[in-house]
Amino acid sequence: MKTKILIAFILVALIMACSTEFSDDNFLVEPPESFDDLMIQGWSAFETQRYSVAVETFSAAAERKATLPEVYLGLGWSNIRDLNLENGRIYLGSAISFAFLDVENGDQIILDAMSGLAGIALAEGAYDQAIEYADAVILGDPGYEFSHDSGVNLDALKRIRMTAAYYRGDYADAFQDI
Repeated sequence: MKTKILIAFILVALIMACSTEFSDDNFLVEPPESFDDLMIQGWSAFETQRYSVAVETFSAAAERKATLPEVYLGLGWSNIRDLNLENGRIYLGSAISFAFLDVENGDQIILDAMSGLAGIALAEGAYDQAIEYADAVILGDPGYEFSHDSGVNLDALKRIRMTAAYYRGDYADAFQDI
C-alpha cells in the first residue's frame, strides 16, 4: 500500500513539474524573435541613440542570418556611434564584402558603409583614405543621404572631404570644397 501511494505521489509531482516553467528567462519559454523583427528593433535603437542596445540587437540578428550585409551595416554604424571605431571598420568592411548577396540594396549598402568609413578615416587621421571614401560616395550618389540618420548626407561627406584636404595640407582643394 505504501509503495502505491509513493508511486502516485511521484507521478503527481512529475506531472506538476512538467506543466510549469523552469526558468524566469523569457527567451527560454517564448518563441524566438525573427530576423526581420530584430533588424527593425536594431535600427529603431540606432535612430533613438541607444547604440549599445542596437549592437546587441544586430548581433542577435547576425546569429540568425550571418551573410546579409544589412546586419553588418547596422553593427558598423552602431559601433561607430558607440565610439568603437575598430569594430565599426570591421563590420562596415563585412557589409561591403557581403553586399553582392543583396541584389536589391547592395549598392546602397556599399555607399552607406563607405560614408561611415570616411568618417572613421578622418577621425584616425588617414586623410587620403577619408577623401577616397567621400569621393566614392559623392560620385556614387550626388543626392546621398543615409536612411537611418539624415545628418549623414552629401553635405557631411563634403565637410569630411574638405577637412581631410585641409589637414593633409591641400589648402586649395579644401578652399574649393568650401
